[in-house]
Amino acid sequence: MTHSTTDLATRLLPAAEAYLRRRPEVIEPPFTIVPLAQGEYNLNYLVTSTASASLGRRVVLRVNTGSQEIAAGVPQIVYEARALRLLQPSGIAPALFHVDASPGELPYGLLVEEYLPGRPLDYGSDADLRAAGVALARLHTFRPAADPRLESLVAIDSPLSRYLEFGRQMFASYRKKAPAAPADVVRLLDAVERSLTRLAPLEAQMFPPARRAIVHTDVQAHNFIVPGDAGSPADAGGTEGPGAAGAAPDVRLVDWEKPVLDDPSYDLCHFLAPTSTLWKCGVQFDARQRQVFLDAYRAAAAERLPEAVDDLDRRVALRQPFVHWRAITWCAMAWVEYQRPDRPLKNADTFARIEEYLRPGFLEALFAPVLTRPASSD
Repeated sequence: MTHSTTDLATRLLPAAEAYLRRRPEVIEPPFTIVPLAQGEYNLNYLVTSTASASLGRRVVLRVNTGSQEIAAGVPQIVYEARALRLLQPSGIAPALFHVDASPGELPYGLLVEEYLPGRPLDYGSDADLRAAGVALARLHTFRPAADPRLESLVAIDSPLSRYLEFGRQMFASYRKKAPAAPADVVRLLDAVERSLTRLAPLEAQMFPPARRAIVHTDVQAHNFIVPGDAGSPADAGGTEGPGAAGAAPDVRLVDWEKPVLDDPSYDLCHFLAPTSTLWKCGVQFDARQRQVFLDAYRAAAAERLPEAVDDLDRRVALRQPFVHWRAITWCAMAWVEYQRPDRPLKNADTFARIEEYLRPGFLEALFAPVLTRPASSD
């Protein structure tokens, strides 16, 4: 039986509450528990203690319902927990309080983490774009000293070739299981694949292992948490907003399902990609907004680790169509998944956006730089 995200969150809520009541060391009862924002592979619950000794303490119970590219099944929650422990000294991720990878009381792996109060990033605010740039610079220049947990993160070798091949595999499932897929969509993506195949050999020069950093990989607006006192979308619109000319607010990131060791250009391209900004917010950046974000990132990263910004513009320009390829082929794979009657979570808004991204007009605009590249320049 397939459940909507809300249905499954409601159905599991009594078991989640009972699980926590048996573990007062995680959060002292009595407490309230309500569904929080949900993802494609995770259910989140906000838990607030009403006990006198810890009145108002809030944590997030995070239940993993599916597999990501990093790990399959229960090991996925272990991977995320290790990443949170590794990142704790950076201050950019929630603190980890508890992890349970043995499905029993609940049918999925879970963890309990710090609740970060605040609001999502507002793409219409220059202050928020700057804050996002600074936050990613903090992440990408964070260097945990001799921490063995760093070895637990997946290291991305040959990033262009790897994600090109990964996209091929996801697109293959669309070809195989969606025989009614529009022929013009298939032809477009075949042309994109050929162009990217010609560009991939540049990776050895542009993305050497020495440039790797911890990369979040899903830097869309709702995974940034802007502190509550840093302005709000209502008063931060336009080219100027609270703090637009001053220091960026101390933004943090959530949803650490799949961090990896990779060139930081991946996160920058993901942040700027229309597939990211349109996903939940219906926004596309113009050239000025892109520059506001990149200038803030460049300044903050150079201050912490000057070599981090070497060839930054060239790396972003080369990487961008490969990030688009990954996003679009994920949509193709997800479209197939959404046809399965046994998929645990289904979100109607997500499916509508997937179908929008797989339209020929959208694909032609997204991949124009590589589709129009002259053969002599390959």
